[in-house]
Amino acid sequence: MALPPISIKRHNHRVYFCTSERKNELLDVLIASHPSMSIAIVTTLALELPEHITVATEITSAFDLIIVYDLPQDSEAYINRLSFANQFVFMLLAPEEQNVLYPIETILGRTLVQERLEGFAQPIPAKEKPNTERHAHDN
Repeated sequence: MALPPISIKRHNHRVYFCTSERKNELLDVLIASHPSMSIAIVTTLALELPEHITVATEITSAFDLIIVYDLPQDSEAYINRLSFANQFVFMLLAPEEQNVLYPIETILGRTLVQERLEGFAQPIPAKEKPNTERHAHDN
């Protein structure tokens, strides 16, 4: 199957990191920051959003901004969604979904711009330092 052409520029295609529990809050922030755009949210969930926001499991017409709430396991399905975006595509990415990102970037032939909005970014676990202390009785 031939993939549809993608017209979204790299800097207009972004990945926003957040936990699954906070996706709705992040979604509200992103919608509020783009009030004049036609927006579609791609999800399998029944979300309560303003009437001017389209919520669908698949996109079949063009929108200024497409926000991908649920990532498909099939990266080609994701690429198909991109083809309906006029200006921006935002992906909400939870830690448990990160394994789906690489195949999408592979098909696109580029990495995606990743953003961590303050208050939503998942904490990056600190690397544990190896215990290098030596006690007198260890010798």
